[in-house]
Amino acid sequence: MPKVLFITAWYPNPASPLAGVFVREQAKLIRQYGEVAVLHWIGPDPNIKAPWHISRESDDHFTHGIATYRVSYQPSSIPGFAFASKCAALFRAYGEIKANVFRPDIIHAHIYYAGLAALLVGKVTRTPVVISEHSSVFTRNDLKKGDLMRARVAFRWADAVLPVSKTLQTSIQSCGIKGRFHVLPNVVDTSVFYWCRSTSKVDCKRVLLVCALDNSDKKGVSHLLEALSELRGRREDWHLDIVGDGPGRRRYETLAEDLHLADKVAFHGSRPHREVAEFMRRADILTVPSRFETFSVVSAEALACGKPVLATRCGGPEEFIDKHTGLLVPPADSKALCDGLDYLFDHLDEFRPEVISQCATDRFGPEQIGTQLQAIYRANIRRGGDDGSTTEATRRQ
Repeated sequence: MPKVLFITAWYPNPASPLAGVFVREQAKLIRQYGEVAVLHWIGPDPNIKAPWHISRESDDHFTHGIATYRVSYQPSSIPGFAFASKCAALFRAYGEIKANVFRPDIIHAHIYYAGLAALLVGKVTRTPVVISEHSSVFTRNDLKKGDLMRARVAFRWADAVLPVSKTLQTSIQSCGIKGRFHVLPNVVDTSVFYWCRSTSKVDCKRVLLVCALDNSDKKGVSHLLEALSELRGRREDWHLDIVGDGPGRRRYETLAEDLHLADKVAFHGSRPHREVAEFMRRADILTVPSRFETFSVVSAEALACGKPVLATRCGGPEEFIDKHTGLLVPPADSKALCDGLDYLFDHLDEFRPEVISQCATDRFGPEQIGTQLQAIYRANIRRGGDDGSTTEATRRQ
């Protein structure tokens, strides 16, 4: 396994402990095969006095033993100067990693706007660059003109572009963006998310929702609560656990109270990965009522725990949720969610948890994703040659 440097705009940090957890999971996977360091591009910080600030994260709660550097820079209203500051900070941080950790064989960027700056670092240092894309701005068709230009340049000149789903790749290409695409799903840590046989039988069906509770409602929380209000008119044998936090939490708590669901819905706040896995193993169904998802990590994790998933056709989930692993319904449709839950409650015995878990492990487990990553890294290091260049013919695929 080569020495890999992650340059990412999303990564767990003190201000947002769960931001980009899936990126860290991939970094942890790489560490099983070789060496990895992370350069977390925080963004502009008006509180710093120097043009940029670079620090090495010391809290193992965030690093999990991986060399992790945080990079921020002074904001600027001048577009060209702002981008120059970003790049200067990244080059300085790259130099620190090269001096104190290792010289990277390949740069793996996450998210297109970090990818463009990472690409410049790669060009100057003659290091191949691959870019993983997770953002739903492509599926939502929500790219501003400047961001579209950045994405086009970054993906056009990257050695490989790794969308987390075929749906996301199609959305990127529909924006007129070209690149050397290879779909690479997110990895599931099967040492944490796994199925174990349960002998306990309870009459109450436990439904689980795991998501960030923001005010945009892109996770469809309000639609789910409205669905449960309707479901309560049909049956009482259920309970919803919500794991997650955010600025919209109070709004959803109030909605649950207004819908007379306070006794049927519990808000648990954010929980560590291992506690989330325990919630999944105790649940009967995971629900993903989102309006947009490029992959849906929680769906894959719940499947690894042997649980069927009720998801909306919101992007990523329909690529791996089928009649054997759950049920798909239209997004933003409370009645469809209600009918879906009602149906699954009555047909839980038809799902085989050990089969669901094995399907998830075979598709998203560390061995499967690790093998794909190693092949991608080797191919692009070899393609780059001694000077890190790539032929025009291969770029135009």
